Amino acid sequence: MASSARVVCWQNREEWLYVYRTLYNFDDPEGQKRGIDRVAAWKSRSMGKLPLAIECTVNLISAHLISTCNTHDQGRLTLAMAIVRFVNGMVDLDQKGKFARSVQTIAEEIGLPKWLVDIRHESAHQNLPSLETLRCGVRASLSWLQYEYWEAQLKIHDGNIKRLIELLEKYRELTLRPSVKSKKKAKSKTDNKLTQLSNSIADTVSRSNLWSLLPSLLFQKGMLVPSCEHISLSSINQSTKDGLFADLKTSEVIGEIFKIWKPLIEALDKLSPEFLMSTIHYLLVGDQSAITDKEKDLSPYFTEWVKHFLLLMSKEKCCEVPLMNILKIALENPTQSYLTIISKILEKMHLIDSSLKHKVLHLVEVFLEQPLSECCCVNDMEEFQESNLEEWMARRSKICTKTALQQDEGAPQWQQGSQQDSTLWHFIPFGEVLGADFELELSV
Repeated sequence: MASSARVVCWQNREEWLYVYRTLYNFDDPEGQKRGIDRVAAWKSRSMGKLPLAIECTVNLISAHLISTCNTHDQGRLTLAMAIVRFVNGMVDLDQKGKFARSVQTIAEEIGLPKWLVDIRHESAHQNLPSLETLRCGVRASLSWLQYEYWEAQLKIHDGNIKRLIELLEKYRELTLRPSVKSKKKAKSKTDNKLTQLSNSIADTVSRSNLWSLLPSLLFQKGMLVPSCEHISLSSINQSTKDGLFADLKTSEVIGEIFKIWKPLIEALDKLSPEFLMSTIHYLLVGDQSAITDKEKDLSPYFTEWVKHFLLLMSKEKCCEVPLMNILKIALENPTQSYLTIISKILEKMHLIDSSLKHKVLHLVEVFLEQPLSECCCVNDMEEFQESNLEEWMARRSKICTKTALQQDEGAPQWQQGSQQDSTLWHFIPFGEVLGADFELELSV
């Protein structure tokens, strides 16, 4: 499927909305300045290629802010130049054909007030209008931009979200139809429809830049989060004795759901290499308050989905799974259900010493107030308790020096002596606390 992705310079729709709201909040000049700075960052990212409507909005608001601080004449000049640039820019967009058309003609076609064109003409070729007239012109220009660009974009965005939700609902309804294994043609027809819907959903998400919204829609109950109806109609229900939702294993449930939604997941992954990673991030740290089930803990299902996504990423030959990034996210947001994810990730990270893996798991268990496992380093704790702090630090200094010398000689970590501390301390940033978004401040 050919990609029709549109490259934009804002990170997501939320950032675009933030800039829109701050720019048009005239009660907060400082907020408007922050919005202007954000647009400057966009312009830097896009190598100067910003939507003209955004540039004109920023120019007009900047002129408004400057005019309130400058002298009367300087304020008039600043406002006049902003209006001239705005009218010329909007008119030039529709200046097509072999012969140039008048500014007034094009302005009428795009809905610009005639008196704005007159202000532009007077500012460019005659005496500057009065300060009050120019301020009225700036307000009218910003209102036109708000209606023609900002609000119009919002309507288009809302329409795209509505279409995406409708497509996802169609996909869900199609998966809920009872499967008849004896009718191969019916199953093949359903698979073809799922593939077509998958391509339509992926295309809608890409064209409308809805990647940041997608995880929260996919993990609504009844989609990737199974519902009782989903379970009762799935093939897994036929393989159980009683078919009760509570008696099914989480891994079996998600395994069946994954088969149903696999065409869509693969289509999205093909279109965006960051899809799986961003979804894992959402499952680990995202706001899932909208899909919280009071009667059932959904975190085990999220954990199983993370495992499936990790497995899918590892199967892609061209994709190097960022295990360290995922491990960091899981360690910064530890829960009981994520212990298995942390354990699985550590198993795949062969460059980390086994003793360090045990210590990390033990630290997470301690943080979660779980019973101490057999892998905890009791001997190390007893040794530390029997010695004073100065002796312990002196001994560690010698060990670190020896470790540095051996690493300079090129000795692999796993071949170093048993007396050497093999902990890779650069994997454990100093001062970090599991589950907290702040760092320790130690007094000197």
